Amino acid sequence: KATTREVVAATKVQLDRVQEFIREGRLDVLPSDANQQCSICGTPIMRGRVCERCLVQMKVEETPSKPRKSAVEQGREKARIRAFENLRDKRDY
Repeated sequence: KATTREVVAATKVQLDRVQEFIREGRLDVLPSDANQQCSICGTPIMRGRVCERCLVQMKVEETPSKPRKSAVEQGREKARIRAFENLRDKRDY
C-alpha cells in the first residue's frame, strides 16, 4: 500500500525509473497511487502503455492482407514477366 514516493525513498531508485518499471509491467505489486492510462484512448490500465482493446485493434490494422514481396522476389518476378513478353513478341513475328 506504499505510494510511489515511498517506494522511491525506500529503494533509492529515481522516480522516473519507478514509473518506467510500472509502465513496462516489471513490478509485481504496484504502488497505491500508480494510475496508468492507455496512451491511445486514456482508459485506466494496470501495466504497459496501451490497453488490451487498443492493442488488439492495432494488431488487426497492422496485419497486411497479403504478404509483401522482398526486393529480390520483385526483381525475379519482373524478370519473368520480361522473359514471357520476349517469348510472346517472338511468336508474333
